[in-house]
Amino acid sequence: MLTCTSGTIEEKKNGSSVYYWLRLNLVDDTATERKKRYQTKRIPTGLKVGGRTGRINNINLANEQLTQAIREFTPIGQDTRFDKYVEYWVKEINKSHDLELSTKEAYRYKAEYIIKYFADMDLSLADIDASVIRSFIDYLHNVTSTKGNPLSDVSIRDIFKTCSQVFSFAQINGHLYKANPCASVKLPKVKSRQDDEPYIAEEQIADFRQLLEDNCQYAIIRYAYMIGLFYGLRRSEICGLKWSAIRNGNIYIEHTITRVNTVVAKDYAKTDASKRHCALLPEIKEMFDQIRQEQERNKLLFGNKYRDTDYIFVWQDGRPITPDYLSKSFRKIIDKSITLDKRLHLHNLRASCVSILAHRGISLSDIAMWIGDSVETTTKYYLRTCAHNQLQTGQAMANVLF
Repeated sequence: MLTCTSGTIEEKKNGSSVYYWLRLNLVDDTATERKKRYQTKRIPTGLKVGGRTGRINNINLANEQLTQAIREFTPIGQDTRFDKYVEYWVKEINKSHDLELSTKEAYRYKAEYIIKYFADMDLSLADIDASVIRSFIDYLHNVTSTKGNPLSDVSIRDIFKTCSQVFSFAQINGHLYKANPCASVKLPKVKSRQDDEPYIAEEQIADFRQLLEDNCQYAIIRYAYMIGLFYGLRRSEICGLKWSAIRNGNIYIEHTITRVNTVVAKDYAKTDASKRHCALLPEIKEMFDQIRQEQERNKLLFGNKYRDTDYIFVWQDGRPITPDYLSKSFRKIIDKSITLDKRLHLHNLRASCVSILAHRGISLSDIAMWIGDSVETTTKYYLRTCAHNQLQTGQAMANVLF
Protein backbone atom coordinates (compact mmCIF):
# COMPACT_ATOMS: atom_id res chain seq x y z
CA MET A 1 0.00 0.00 0.00
CA LEU A 2 1.34 3.43 -0.99
CA THR A 3 1.50 6.07 1.77
CA CYS A 4 2.67 9.67 1.53
CA THR A 5 5.51 10.75 3.84
CA SER A 6 5.71 14.35 2.60
CA GLY A 7 4.77 16.65 -0.24
CA THR A 8 5.92 19.91 -1.77
CA ILE A 9 4.95 22.36 -4.52
CA GLU A 10 7.31 22.77 -7.46
CA GLU A 11 7.43 25.16 -10.39
CA LYS A 12 7.76 23.74 -13.88
CA LYS A 13 8.01 25.61 -17.17
CA ASN A 14 5.74 24.65 -20.05
CA GLY A 15 6.35 26.74 -23.15
CA SER A 16 6.36 30.40 -22.16
CA SER A 17 4.42 29.84 -18.92
CA VAL A 18 5.39 28.40 -15.55
CA TYR A 19 2.96 26.15 -13.64
CA TYR A 20 2.71 24.75 -10.15
CA TRP A 21 3.23 20.99 -9.79
CA LEU A 22 2.75 18.77 -6.77
CA ARG A 23 5.53 16.44 -5.68
CA LEU A 24 4.62 13.57 -3.38
CA ASN A 25 7.16 11.35 -1.63
CA LEU A 26 5.60 7.90 -1.33
CA VAL A 27 6.49 4.65 0.42
CA ASP A 28 5.27 1.24 -0.69
CA ASP A 29 5.14 -0.96 2.42
CA THR A 30 4.73 -4.11 0.34
CA ALA A 31 7.83 -3.60 -1.84
CA THR A 32 11.01 -5.50 -1.02
CA GLU A 33 13.44 -3.58 -3.27
CA ARG A 34 14.56 -0.12 -2.15
CA LYS A 35 13.98 1.47 -5.57
CA LYS A 36 10.40 0.26 -5.64
CA ARG A 37 9.81 1.00 -1.96
CA TYR A 38 10.52 4.72 -2.21
CA GLN A 39 8.73 6.48 -5.04
CA THR A 40 8.09 10.04 -6.24
CA LYS A 41 4.86 11.12 -7.85
CA ARG A 42 4.41 14.46 -9.63
CA ILE A 43 0.92 15.81 -10.29
CA PRO A 44 0.09 18.85 -12.50
CA THR A 45 -2.18 21.47 -10.93
CA GLY A 46 -2.97 23.43 -14.12
CA LEU A 47 -2.33 26.64 -12.13
CA LYS A 48 0.05 29.32 -13.41
CA VAL A 49 2.74 30.63 -11.07
CA GLY A 50 1.89 34.10 -9.75
CA GLY A 51 -1.60 34.01 -11.24
CA ARG A 52 -5.07 34.17 -9.70
CA THR A 53 -8.24 32.18 -10.18
CA GLY A 54 -11.09 34.50 -9.42
CA ARG A 55 -10.09 36.29 -6.23
CA ILE A 56 -7.88 33.46 -4.97
CA ASN A 57 -4.14 33.32 -5.52
CA ASN A 58 -3.08 30.22 -7.44
CA ILE A 59 -0.49 29.36 -4.80
CA ASN A 60 -3.28 29.03 -2.24
CA LEU A 61 -5.24 26.76 -4.57
CA ALA A 62 -2.10 24.71 -5.19
CA ASN A 63 -1.66 24.25 -1.44
CA GLU A 64 -5.25 23.02 -1.19
CA GLN A 65 -4.58 20.50 -3.97
CA LEU A 66 -1.44 19.38 -2.17
CA THR A 67 -3.34 18.81 1.06
CA GLN A 68 -5.97 16.79 -0.81
CA ALA A 69 -3.33 14.76 -2.69
CA ILE A 70 -1.51 13.88 0.53
CA ARG A 71 -4.78 12.73 2.04
CA GLU A 72 -5.40 10.46 -0.94
CA PHE A 73 -2.24 8.56 -0.02
CA THR A 74 -2.74 8.68 3.74
CA PRO A 75 -3.61 5.31 5.35
CA ILE A 76 -7.28 4.93 6.22
CA GLY A 77 -7.83 6.07 9.79
CA GLN A 78 -9.55 8.59 12.00
CA ASP A 79 -7.94 11.48 10.07
CA THR A 80 -9.51 10.34 6.78
CA ARG A 81 -12.14 12.74 5.46
CA PHE A 82 -15.51 11.33 6.43
CA ASP A 83 -16.99 11.30 2.91
CA LYS A 84 -13.89 9.43 1.69
CA TYR A 85 -14.19 6.99 4.57
CA VAL A 86 -17.81 6.24 3.64
CA GLU A 87 -16.66 5.55 0.06
CA TYR A 88 -14.01 3.20 1.49
CA TRP A 89 -16.69 1.47 3.59
CA VAL A 90 -18.85 0.93 0.52
CA LYS A 91 -15.90 -0.65 -1.33
CA GLU A 92 -15.27 -2.98 1.60
CA ILE A 93 -18.95 -3.92 1.73
CA ASN A 94 -18.82 -4.76 -1.98
CA LYS A 95 -16.01 -7.25 -1.29
CA SER A 96 -18.19 -9.22 1.13
CA HIS A 97 -19.28 -12.68 0.00
CA ASP A 98 -21.96 -12.83 2.70
CA LEU A 99 -24.15 -10.08 1.25
CA GLU A 100 -26.41 -10.31 -1.77
CA LEU A 101 -25.95 -7.90 -4.67
CA SER A 102 -29.29 -6.21 -3.95
CA THR A 103 -28.20 -5.62 -0.33
CA LYS A 104 -24.89 -4.10 -1.45
CA GLU A 105 -26.69 -1.82 -3.88
CA ALA A 106 -29.11 -0.74 -1.16
CA TYR A 107 -26.16 0.17 1.09
CA ARG A 108 -24.59 2.13 -1.75
CA TYR A 109 -27.85 3.98 -2.41
CA LYS A 110 -28.14 5.07 1.24
CA ALA A 111 -24.43 5.89 1.49
CA GLU A 112 -24.75 8.33 -1.42
CA TYR A 113 -26.84 10.65 0.76
CA ILE A 114 -24.08 10.64 3.39
CA ILE A 115 -21.29 11.19 0.86
CA LYS A 116 -23.14 14.04 -0.87
CA TYR A 117 -23.76 15.91 2.40
CA PHE A 118 -20.20 15.63 3.75
CA ALA A 119 -18.36 16.06 0.41
CA ASP A 120 -18.03 19.83 0.84
CA MET A 121 -17.05 19.65 4.50
CA ASP A 122 -13.47 19.34 5.66
CA LEU A 123 -14.38 16.91 8.44
CA SER A 124 -12.44 13.78 9.29
CA LEU A 125 -13.86 10.57 10.69
CA ALA A 126 -12.80 11.68 14.18
CA ASP A 127 -14.36 15.13 13.76
CA ILE A 128 -17.89 13.81 13.50
CA ASP A 129 -19.88 14.19 16.72
CA ALA A 130 -23.53 14.00 17.70
CA SER A 131 -24.22 17.63 16.76
CA VAL A 132 -22.93 17.00 13.22
CA ILE A 133 -25.15 13.92 12.91
CA ARG A 134 -28.19 15.93 14.08
CA SER A 135 -27.47 18.55 11.41
CA PHE A 136 -27.26 15.75 8.86
CA ILE A 137 -30.66 14.42 9.95
CA ASP A 138 -32.14 17.92 9.61
CA TYR A 139 -30.71 18.04 6.10
CA LEU A 140 -32.36 14.71 5.20
CA HIS A 141 -35.75 16.12 6.19
CA ASN A 142 -35.34 18.78 3.49
CA VAL A 143 -34.03 16.78 0.53
CA THR A 144 -35.83 14.67 -2.03
CA SER A 145 -35.25 11.10 -3.14
CA THR A 146 -34.00 10.12 -6.59
CA LYS A 147 -37.67 9.88 -7.57
CA GLY A 148 -38.26 13.52 -6.63
CA ASN A 149 -40.31 12.81 -3.50
CA PRO A 150 -39.47 13.93 0.06
CA LEU A 151 -37.65 11.24 2.02
CA SER A 152 -39.98 9.28 4.27
CA ASP A 153 -39.29 8.90 7.99
CA VAL A 154 -38.48 5.25 7.32
CA SER A 155 -35.93 6.19 4.63
CA ILE A 156 -34.30 8.75 6.93
CA ARG A 157 -34.05 6.16 9.67
CA ASP A 158 -32.49 3.66 7.23
CA ILE A 159 -29.87 6.22 6.12
CA PHE A 160 -29.16 7.03 9.78
CA LYS A 161 -28.66 3.32 10.51
CA THR A 162 -26.26 3.08 7.58
CA CYS A 163 -24.30 6.02 8.98
CA SER A 164 -24.13 4.29 12.36
CA GLN A 165 -22.89 1.10 10.65
CA VAL A 166 -20.03 3.07 9.11
CA PHE A 167 -18.84 4.20 12.56
CA SER A 168 -19.24 0.70 13.99
CA PHE A 169 -17.15 -0.64 11.12
CA ALA A 170 -14.49 2.00 11.87
CA GLN A 171 -14.39 0.99 15.54
CA ILE A 172 -14.08 -2.73 14.77
CA ASN A 173 -11.24 -2.11 12.31
CA GLY A 174 -9.26 0.20 14.61
CA HIS A 175 -9.92 3.36 12.60
CA LEU A 176 -11.91 5.13 15.33
CA TYR A 177 -11.08 5.23 19.03
CA LYS A 178 -14.11 7.06 20.38
CA ALA A 179 -17.79 6.28 20.86
CA ASN A 180 -20.10 5.99 17.87
CA PRO A 181 -21.58 9.52 17.55
CA CYS A 182 -24.85 8.08 16.27
CA ALA A 183 -25.37 6.27 19.58
CA SER A 184 -26.33 9.50 21.35
CA VAL A 185 -28.68 10.72 18.63
CA LYS A 186 -32.30 9.71 19.10
CA LEU A 187 -34.64 9.82 16.15
CA PRO A 188 -38.39 10.21 16.61
CA LYS A 189 -40.07 6.82 16.73
CA VAL A 190 -41.22 5.85 13.27
CA LYS A 191 -44.77 4.65 13.09
CA SER A 192 -44.84 1.04 12.00
CA ARG A 193 -45.66 0.60 8.35
CA GLN A 194 -48.26 -1.92 9.39
CA ASP A 195 -50.12 0.47 11.70
CA ASP A 196 -52.19 2.14 8.99
CA GLU A 197 -51.32 0.33 5.79
CA PRO A 198 -54.28 0.10 3.43
CA TYR A 199 -55.67 -3.20 2.18
CA ILE A 200 -58.43 -4.54 -0.01
CA ALA A 201 -61.34 -5.87 2.03
CA GLU A 202 -63.40 -8.87 0.91
CA GLU A 203 -66.34 -6.69 -0.10
CA GLN A 204 -64.02 -4.66 -2.38
CA ILE A 205 -62.69 -7.59 -4.40
CA ALA A 206 -65.32 -7.22 -7.12
CA ASP A 207 -64.32 -3.55 -7.56
CA PHE A 208 -60.66 -4.54 -7.68
CA ARG A 209 -61.22 -7.19 -10.34
CA GLN A 210 -63.25 -4.79 -12.45
CA LEU A 211 -60.54 -2.15 -12.05
CA LEU A 212 -57.97 -4.60 -13.42
CA GLU A 213 -60.25 -5.61 -16.29
CA ASP A 214 -60.75 -1.98 -17.31
CA ASN A 215 -57.19 -0.71 -16.90
CA CYS A 216 -54.70 -3.53 -17.46
CA GLN A 217 -53.45 -3.15 -21.03
CA TYR A 218 -51.92 -6.63 -20.90
CA ALA A 219 -53.74 -9.70 -19.57
CA ILE A 220 -50.48 -11.05 -18.15
CA ILE A 221 -50.31 -8.09 -15.74
CA ARG A 222 -53.88 -8.70 -14.58
CA TYR A 223 -53.06 -12.35 -13.95
CA ALA A 224 -49.94 -11.34 -12.01
CA TYR A 225 -51.94 -9.15 -9.62
CA MET A 226 -54.72 -11.70 -9.12
CA ILE A 227 -52.29 -14.54 -8.40
CA GLY A 228 -50.29 -12.21 -6.14
CA LEU A 229 -53.47 -11.51 -4.16
CA PHE A 230 -54.54 -15.15 -4.12
CA TYR A 231 -51.28 -16.43 -2.63
CA GLY A 232 -50.26 -13.25 -0.78
CA LEU A 233 -47.06 -13.08 -2.81
CA ARG A 234 -44.32 -10.49 -2.58
CA ARG A 235 -43.53 -8.78 -5.87
CA SER A 236 -40.20 -10.61 -6.08
CA GLU A 237 -42.09 -13.91 -5.72
CA ILE A 238 -44.61 -13.01 -8.42
CA CYS A 239 -41.85 -12.22 -10.93
CA GLY A 240 -39.87 -15.29 -9.86
CA LEU A 241 -42.63 -17.85 -10.50
CA LYS A 242 -41.53 -20.55 -12.96
CA TRP A 243 -43.33 -23.24 -14.90
CA SER A 244 -41.04 -25.81 -13.31
CA ALA A 245 -42.38 -24.69 -9.90
CA ILE A 246 -45.80 -26.09 -10.78
CA ARG A 247 -45.73 -29.79 -9.95
CA ASN A 248 -47.58 -32.45 -7.98
CA GLY A 249 -50.71 -30.31 -7.75
CA ASN A 250 -48.85 -27.49 -6.00
CA ILE A 251 -47.05 -24.27 -6.84
CA TYR A 252 -43.65 -23.93 -5.18
CA ILE A 253 -42.41 -20.49 -4.09
CA GLU A 254 -38.68 -21.10 -4.34
CA HIS A 255 -37.29 -18.48 -6.75
CA THR A 256 -37.36 -14.68 -6.66
CA ILE A 257 -36.38 -11.70 -8.80
CA THR A 258 -35.29 -8.54 -6.97
CA ARG A 259 -33.95 -5.21 -8.10
CA VAL A 260 -32.27 -2.12 -6.62
CA ASN A 261 -30.10 -1.11 -9.58
CA THR A 262 -29.48 -4.57 -11.00
CA VAL A 263 -32.06 -7.28 -11.61
CA VAL A 264 -31.09 -10.28 -9.48
CA ALA A 265 -32.64 -13.74 -9.84
CA LYS A 266 -32.01 -16.26 -7.09
CA ASP A 267 -33.16 -19.76 -6.16
CA TYR A 268 -34.15 -18.97 -2.61
CA ALA A 269 -36.75 -16.74 -1.00
CA LYS A 270 -36.56 -13.91 1.55
CA THR A 271 -36.72 -16.09 4.68
CA ASP A 272 -36.96 -19.77 5.55
CA ALA A 273 -40.73 -19.33 5.93
CA SER A 274 -40.89 -17.71 2.50
CA LYS A 275 -39.83 -20.92 0.76
CA ARG A 276 -43.08 -22.84 0.63
CA HIS A 277 -45.62 -24.55 -1.56
CA CYS A 278 -49.32 -23.88 -1.94
CA ALA A 279 -52.18 -25.84 -3.46
CA LEU A 280 -52.86 -25.25 -7.15
CA LEU A 281 -56.62 -24.82 -7.29
CA PRO A 282 -58.57 -25.33 -10.55
CA GLU A 283 -59.30 -21.59 -10.89
CA ILE A 284 -55.60 -20.74 -10.69
CA LYS A 285 -54.65 -23.62 -12.96
CA GLU A 286 -57.05 -22.20 -15.55
CA MET A 287 -55.23 -18.86 -15.37
CA PHE A 288 -51.89 -20.56 -15.84
CA ASP A 289 -53.26 -22.55 -18.79
CA GLN A 290 -54.32 -19.32 -20.49
CA ILE A 291 -50.88 -17.78 -19.86
CA ARG A 292 -49.18 -20.90 -21.27
CA GLN A 293 -51.33 -20.82 -24.42
CA GLU A 294 -50.51 -17.13 -24.96
CA GLN A 295 -46.78 -17.86 -24.57
CA GLU A 296 -46.96 -20.64 -27.16
CA ARG A 297 -48.62 -18.24 -29.62
CA ASN A 298 -45.96 -15.62 -28.96
CA LYS A 299 -43.18 -18.14 -29.56
CA LEU A 300 -44.55 -18.77 -33.05
CA LEU A 301 -45.03 -15.05 -33.65
CA PHE A 302 -41.54 -13.94 -32.56
CA GLY A 303 -39.65 -17.00 -33.79
CA ASN A 304 -35.94 -16.97 -32.91
CA LYS A 305 -36.32 -13.50 -31.39
CA TYR A 306 -38.41 -14.94 -28.58
CA ARG A 307 -36.53 -15.20 -25.27
CA ASP A 308 -37.46 -18.66 -24.08
CA THR A 309 -37.18 -18.81 -20.29
CA ASP A 310 -38.90 -20.81 -17.60
CA TYR A 311 -40.60 -17.73 -16.13
CA ILE A 312 -44.40 -17.50 -16.10
CA PHE A 313 -44.80 -13.73 -16.10
CA VAL A 314 -43.05 -12.50 -19.23
CA TRP A 315 -43.67 -10.00 -22.02
CA GLN A 316 -44.76 -11.02 -25.51
CA ASP A 317 -41.13 -11.53 -26.57
CA GLY A 318 -40.35 -13.65 -23.50
CA ARG A 319 -38.50 -11.03 -21.43
CA PRO A 320 -39.27 -11.45 -17.71
CA ILE A 321 -41.44 -8.74 -16.19
CA THR A 322 -39.52 -6.82 -13.52
CA PRO A 323 -40.71 -6.04 -9.97
CA ASP A 324 -40.42 -2.28 -10.60
CA TYR A 325 -42.81 -2.45 -13.52
CA LEU A 326 -45.42 -4.36 -11.50
CA SER A 327 -45.21 -1.82 -8.67
CA LYS A 328 -45.43 1.28 -10.87
CA SER A 329 -48.23 -0.15 -13.01
CA PHE A 330 -50.19 -1.12 -9.88
CA ARG A 331 -50.01 2.44 -8.52
CA LYS A 332 -51.23 3.90 -11.82
CA ILE A 333 -54.18 1.51 -11.86
CA ILE A 334 -55.13 2.22 -8.23
CA ASP A 335 -55.07 5.98 -8.94
CA LYS A 336 -57.95 5.40 -11.37
CA SER A 337 -60.17 3.79 -8.74
CA ILE A 338 -62.99 5.69 -7.08
CA THR A 339 -63.68 3.08 -4.38
CA LEU A 340 -60.29 1.69 -3.31
CA ASP A 341 -57.80 3.38 -0.98
CA LYS A 342 -55.47 5.56 -3.05
CA ARG A 343 -52.55 4.62 -0.79
CA LEU A 344 -52.60 0.99 -1.91
CA HIS A 345 -49.31 -0.43 -3.13
CA LEU A 346 -48.54 -3.82 -4.61
CA HIS A 347 -47.19 -5.15 -1.31
CA ASN A 348 -50.57 -4.43 0.32
CA LEU A 349 -51.98 -7.45 -1.53
CA ARG A 350 -50.37 -9.56 1.22
CA ALA A 351 -52.38 -7.81 3.94
CA SER A 352 -55.46 -8.13 1.74
CA CYS A 353 -54.89 -11.87 1.41
CA VAL A 354 -54.56 -12.20 5.20
CA SER A 355 -57.72 -10.16 5.78
CA ILE A 356 -59.84 -12.27 3.42
CA LEU A 357 -58.61 -15.61 4.77
CA ALA A 358 -58.88 -14.58 8.42
CA HIS A 359 -62.42 -13.34 8.05
CA ARG A 360 -63.27 -16.64 6.41
CA GLY A 361 -62.19 -18.44 9.57
CA ILE A 362 -58.78 -19.74 8.47
CA SER A 363 -56.36 -20.02 11.41
CA LEU A 364 -53.49 -17.52 11.58
CA SER A 365 -50.92 -20.32 11.61
CA ASP A 366 -52.32 -21.70 8.36
CA ILE A 367 -52.41 -18.22 6.84
CA ALA A 368 -48.79 -17.65 7.88
CA MET A 369 -47.77 -20.82 6.02
CA TRP A 370 -49.83 -19.74 3.00
CA ILE A 371 -48.19 -16.30 2.62
CA GLY A 372 -44.76 -17.44 3.80
CA ASP A 373 -44.38 -15.26 6.89
CA SER A 374 -44.12 -15.60 10.65
CA VAL A 375 -47.26 -16.05 12.74
CA GLU A 376 -46.32 -12.84 14.59
CA THR A 377 -46.27 -10.74 11.42
CA THR A 378 -49.42 -12.40 10.13
CA THR A 379 -51.17 -11.62 13.43
CA LYS A 380 -50.24 -7.94 13.08
CA TYR A 381 -51.73 -7.91 9.61
CA TYR A 382 -54.89 -9.53 10.93
CA LEU A 383 -55.35 -7.28 13.96
CA ARG A 384 -55.07 -4.23 11.74
CA THR A 385 -57.39 -5.44 9.00
CA CYS A 386 -60.09 -6.60 11.40
CA ALA A 387 -60.23 -3.32 13.35
CA HIS A 388 -63.17 -2.10 11.25
CA ASN A 389 -65.16 -5.19 12.26
CA GLN A 390 -65.47 -4.26 15.94
CA LEU A 391 -69.23 -3.73 15.75
CA GLN A 392 -69.76 -7.28 14.49
CA THR A 393 -67.43 -8.62 17.20
CA GLY A 394 -69.29 -6.72 19.92
CA GLN A 395 -72.66 -7.89 18.64
CA ALA A 396 -71.49 -11.51 18.72
CA MET A 397 -70.55 -11.11 22.40
CA ALA A 398 -73.82 -9.33 23.18
CA ASN A 399 -75.79 -12.22 21.66
CA VAL A 400 -74.18 -14.55 24.17
CA LEU A 401 -74.43 -12.40 27.30
CA PHE A 402 -77.79 -10.70 26.88
